[in-house]
Amino acid sequence: MAVEIKGDLVHRCPLYDWDKWLNGKQWLLSQGVDFEVAQASFRSAAFMAARKRGLKLTARPAKDDQDRLAIYIQAYSPK
Repeated sequence: MAVEIKGDLVHRCPLYDWDKWLNGKQWLLSQGVDFEVAQASFRSAAFMAARKRGLKLTARPAKDDQDRLAIYIQAYSPK
């Protein structure tokens, strides 16, 4: 028989500081420092986080000053 569960079934801590990184400023985020997943996976996660907040996102692959894979992101409000 099914039983209703009260409260959160799973309570996860956010992996990334999206509120900070989606503040409208341009950010360079480095693999192995700011994120651990593949660059393309992080890019997808950033787009989903922006959409969830009603924002649009510009994202560009890059390398940081240590020659690590990185990504530039900048969130903005849709017009």
